[in-house]
Amino acid sequence: TEKEAIYLATSQVNGCDYCLAAHTVFAGKAGLTQQEIRSARIGQLDAYALLAQQITESRGQLTSEQIASARAAGINDAKIIEVVAHVASQTLTNYLNNVALTDIDFPAIDA
Repeated sequence: TEKEAIYLATSQVNGCDYCLAAHTVFAGKAGLTQQEIRSARIGQLDAYALLAQQITESRGQLTSEQIASARAAGINDAKIIEVVAHVASQTLTNYLNNVALTDIDFPAIDA
């Protein structure tokens, strides 16, 4: 669920409708409710979604306060690096699907 929250928050910031649709389905299969999925998309589900949103919006230029907040929420340095890796990977996927105008072959997403 942590990874799906990261993917949803990142895809929302990057405006990738294909990835939002896909990860809405995957997040549901991982156990997130529709409300939790909506919360993840706007960075409000948990500290992981918020951190992913902040990394994506700032292109990795986090403030010391944002890093301290993530650590205070229990995200250690190893996990911060993991979140950065997931955001980077998802951003690549978002950009590829946005450029390719990939047809959405997942059920309609509920924003």
